[in-house]
Amino acid sequence: MIKIEQLLNPVLKIEIINKQLKIVEERNKTNDTLREVIITEIPDNMVAFTTDKEITDFYCKNKEKENCLYIPQKARNQFLNPLSKEDDMLLKKINKTCDAILLQYKNEHEIACFLIEMKSDKPSASDYEAQLLNSKLFVEYLVLLFNQHVLKGQSKKIEIIDTQHILFYLDTNRKFLDKNKEKDKDKPRPLLLQEKIFRNDMITSEKEKIQRIPFEKSIYNYIKWEDILTGNIQYSESK
Repeated sequence: MIKIEQLLNPVLKIEIINKQLKIVEERNKTNDTLREVIITEIPDNMVAFTTDKEITDFYCKNKEKENCLYIPQKARNQFLNPLSKEDDMLLKKINKTCDAILLQYKNEHEIACFLIEMKSDKPSASDYEAQLLNSKLFVEYLVLLFNQHVLKGQSKKIEIIDTQHILFYLDTNRKFLDKNKEKDKDKPRPLLLQEKIFRNDMITSEKEKIQRIPFEKSIYNYIKWEDILTGNIQYSESK
């Protein structure tokens, strides 16, 4: 049977290898940015892809092919305006996408959607809202396409039964506990904050919250999938 991820351009797929998913920030490679998170113990019923992969697009302003530019273009946004003005916030937001999307098949017709964005030091809501919202809308569009064309005429359709938003960010000032050290052995970890992600009540619900997960270093960040869901985070430098 055709799966919903088969509708995607294959270049967007992120391979899950040995139950591990590596999410990498390609454009920012300085030590003051979060560049790599590796999620371990991924369930077998999950697939992953990105909507933040850039390809080079050749764009000309007129038919005479004058003033042509090679423009980095989001792989999923070929139909949207790539020349949004910096001062036009509405147009600027339409090309924002998140770093990773995970789909989990609960059964043949029900899926859960996990949207993951990586940010650097102390991001505000305005830094990641558009990325997560646009990616959520894109998944909903995929489901509509799948139901319309693949499941046409069938009574049961694909349904998104849960959507979760996950923010990984760099926080070099946070005091991280090390359970391997005797002095930290019995100290409870602080609960991670959960907050409403979208301020506009017309596009949010009580179920749509964001899990904010800090990391203290730029790379070699390992985290278990189950820990992300429960908030019982155990940080380590190896799997």
